[in-house]
Amino acid sequence: MVIDKPLCDATQDGQRLFDRLHSTFAGRNSEAYIASQIQGTHLDYVAQGKNRIVFVDTDGEYLSAADACVVKINKKGENNSNKVEFENFQRITGELEKYLMPITDWHKNQNWTVMPYITTDATEEMRKELEKEFLRKGYKVRDVNKRNTARVQDHAVLLDYDQFIERVNTDVMDIEERLRLIDWKYE
Repeated sequence: MVIDKPLCDATQDGQRLFDRLHSTFAGRNSEAYIASQIQGTHLDYVAQGKNRIVFVDTDGEYLSAADACVVKINKKGENNSNKVEFENFQRITGELEKYLMPITDWHKNQNWTVMPYITTDATEEMRKELEKEFLRKGYKVRDVNKRNTARVQDHAVLLDYDQFIERVNTDVMDIEERLRLIDWKYE
């Protein structure tokens, strides 16, 4: 994938901090609790999902890059969304790679993963084309929305693809019919 952001790697201090945070977070965490756990660090809280919490490192103390990078930390004892996302990242190759924000560093068990941080919004037309491109290659992508995508050059990329990519069963519905459903969804 060609992006105009440097790739991010966790520093040794970052690896230690991310490991500590992984062992700290479980279940639903209040924003106050999250803030207390990152107090004194250079991480900013971005979002929390069912299985993980996302932070941005804006100054490169924990993620070595000139620009901001994100770290997605799995909650202890929860479904390993990072592992699924990592497997999707490795599985999706060729022309579709450009539609996935690259995972640039990771814990050996994917307790945490690292990606470049991009906030530019993808247009609705870009998100529609992203879904269609995956479908043409035999994959259904779920939950393609403004929050889970960004704009890179002239197309949308998925920022969050932990459980959203699956092979299409063409016995149930052919590709052309599915493409028409995507058009209908965006009308």
